[in-house]
Amino acid sequence: MEYALSKFLHLAGMFFLFVGLAGLAFLPSEDQEGMTFMAGRFARVSRILGLLLILGGGLGMLHALGMFRSGIPKWALAKLGIFVLFGPAVALVKRAPLLALSLFLILGLAAGYLAVFKPF
Repeated sequence: MEYALSKFLHLAGMFFLFVGLAGLAFLPSEDQEGMTFMAGRFARVSRILGLLLILGGGLGMLHALGMFRSGIPKWALAKLGIFVLFGPAVALVKRAPLLALSLFLILGLAAGYLAVFKPF
């Protein structure tokens, strides 16, 4: 049960993260009134909530699988590095939205590859 809950939280975190990043990328930054302001706030909160859920769910899955006893595997450390890159990468969203979305897609695919195949 602990593994299933951790996996659900991890996947929900990915959903919130990518919804927040897409919202930040596609919202206009000039208008700070009404719905645009609230949508921007929702996008920022969604991104932060997603990051927290991803971290908590990922660590919960590692704990449920007993991977803390023998040391954290290298693929999990690589995923943690990808997680660390997602935080400050949001600064690219307003400067270069296409580059930022491409970076997010590549980082997301790399994290998925590491999770499924566990190459090292």
